[in-house]
Amino acid sequence: MGSASMKPTVVWEGPAGLDWGRSWMECMLQRVDVNYKFVKTTKNLQSYDKCIVVTNTSASYDYIEQLQEDKKSFGVVLLSDECLVEPMFYLEDPNCKFAARTYFHPGYYEHPKVFVFGLGYKQDFEKYIGNTSVVPGRRAFDWSFAGSLKMDRSECLRVLNENFPKNPVFIFEKFNDPKHFNAEGYARLVESSTFIPCPQGGAILDSFRIYEALEANSIPVTLKNSSSMKIEPSYWHGVFVGAGTLPFVCTDTWEEAATEMKRIRDNNEISKVRRQCKHFWEFYVALWQKEFEKRIALL
Repeated sequence: MGSASMKPTVVWEGPAGLDWGRSWMECMLQRVDVNYKFVKTTKNLQSYDKCIVVTNTSASYDYIEQLQEDKKSFGVVLLSDECLVEPMFYLEDPNCKFAARTYFHPGYYEHPKVFVFGLGYKQDFEKYIGNTSVVPGRRAFDWSFAGSLKMDRSECLRVLNENFPKNPVFIFEKFNDPKHFNAEGYARLVESSTFIPCPQGGAILDSFRIYEALEANSIPVTLKNSSSMKIEPSYWHGVFVGAGTLPFVCTDTWEEAATEMKRIRDNNEISKVRRQCKHFWEFYVALWQKEFEKRIALL
């Protein structure tokens, strides 16, 4: 890719500086030399060859259709399809070289053009990890939680409070509530906690919490599956493809999760499990970066 004009172009419509999305995508694409094109609207935008369209909830689909009509080589990054309803009509176009999506979808699991990568973290969250006042190796809290009460979260918090009382819980009205922590405050909380409970996000088990916990070298605590989707051996094996035994706490019930948390603590295995989580996370971040690099090379 000698000249700037030959670089792939990342087209991102709308508020590309969302609290979730941009810094994570920049991390995923850091092995590739690309031009970023952030636009308020893709209406009347020229069709770029070697185009990577970052989209969510049907944004930019008109632009993808324009790329198809103009026979441009393109790939798609689908950032938000929690309800698993977004149409991936572009997959049958030979000029579509790949589609990367967050959220595992059983309908596309074996599609050769599709690969799954993790949801990532709050915008700039990673910049504050290691820069807080947390003493290395020591955590102030057994666990902590910040977020809204939906799905199985009340049950999760009830069980953990019964087994590990007096840990910080911050309840907000909705996702991305303006009263929520900023990136620095949330990073400080997560990095101060040994375990981070990761109950169901919304329509599906997945949530940003598990990736933020791993980024902060805390130990995620989650369930294998939700009532809306059951995958063997767990939902997380659909995201962390190729994983054998998961290094974090992943059980069938919150009661079992609390028992496993106590076992890790009482057997002085916290440092070992955190080390395993760290290596696991570094491996998958690098794996997803390489997958993007490989797929973009097809453009």
